[in-house]
Amino acid sequence: MYSSIHSKNSIFNELTVWYWLWKNYSRLDLPNYIGYNHYRRIFKAEDIGNVNEYDIFIGNARVYTNKDAQQFTPRDNYCANHMKSDLDLAEKVMQQKDPSLYNKFKCFLDNGPRG
Repeated sequence: MYSSIHSKNSIFNELTVWYWLWKNYSRLDLPNYIGYNHYRRIFKAEDIGNVNEYDIFIGNARVYTNKDAQQFTPRDNYCANHMKSDLDLAEKVMQQKDPSLYNKFKCFLDNGPRG
């Protein structure tokens, strides 16, 4: 029987797919590659080029704005659309576990990808 966490999908979204793949990888005949396409992130083949040259594909940076057209930081955007307490906890753990990485993460949250 396959491991399943589909009941958690409303909380973890696409992360449940990665968890399922991790737990059931051996049952998938151990493929060399696993493709994943988020429903809001569509790539055109001509935009990608030779897929064998890359390990991962990501979209372009995005500038978020609020209804008054003021620029949001990634932190503002997260807090407007998710639970701020989750972000606070993630920051606290990261700060304890890896202060160097936390400083980069905090810079991104407060300034954006070009921080």
